[in-house]
Amino acid sequence: MMALQTTVDSGVDFLLHAAGILAAYIAFSYEKFVLDDEMCGMVRHLQAGFEVGPETLAFDSIATVGSGGNYLLQKHTIQRCRTEFYRPAVCDRAGLFSWVEGGGKDAVGRARARWQNLQMIAAVVGIVVGAAVFGREVQVMSVSVGVSALLVSLLITPIATELPEKVNSVIWIRQRKDTLALGNITGAMVFQSTFPVSIGLIFTTWQLDEVGLVSGLLTLISGVYFYLTLRFRHKLHWWSLLLAGALDGVYMVYVFGFKV
Repeated sequence: MMALQTTVDSGVDFLLHAAGILAAYIAFSYEKFVLDDEMCGMVRHLQAGFEVGPETLAFDSIATVGSGGNYLLQKHTIQRCRTEFYRPAVCDRAGLFSWVEGGGKDAVGRARARWQNLQMIAAVVGIVVGAAVFGREVQVMSVSVGVSALLVSLLITPIATELPEKVNSVIWIRQRKDTLALGNITGAMVFQSTFPVSIGLIFTTWQLDEVGLVSGLLTLISGVYFYLTLRFRHKLHWWSLLLAGALDGVYMVYVFGFKV
């Protein structure tokens, strides 16, 4: 931090690599990025300086309290005690006992938790923005090809949403991370079958045409087939998965052969 403070005191107002760099630019650390960012915040707060005047010097409070009095309960102190000091987000200023009761995390552990939370927030924002863009483009595509937006969504949405999930599971299977792969697929299916449907029921009329009803019927048939297979045979074979996947081909034949 002292090197950073000296640099800023020298008049430098732009540092390209002010955070996260390790081993002379050989490596990068998210934890160090968070810690360095907090140091940059401290330096920025210090460089902002402070105002000197009758109000900030609290002449009225000094005259009221006098020598040996208590300034903590003064209105001037209460108004400024939370804004005049830099309040770090990562550095823990609590006492030893409070720190131990809070889990005893060091600065690196707190920085790791912070960047993971920031990454999760950024991912959620990216999903929301991407979903909005995807929905708008689906409507544009449906108009350009002359078919309903529901039909376009049913055909391309699984490729855009479910295919990446399956690729992740394939990669984890190859890395012998079976638990992650199974959790990924299970979580995706639970989410897709509950949250989007709930949003649709709440915010739309949810009036399905013939194409939508056929899609729902084939989905139910596929689900019942898998349930019965697992219920009585207790395992799935590749050909059983392929047979269920063939229902998607049946749906495409139905759509393009009779509805387009």
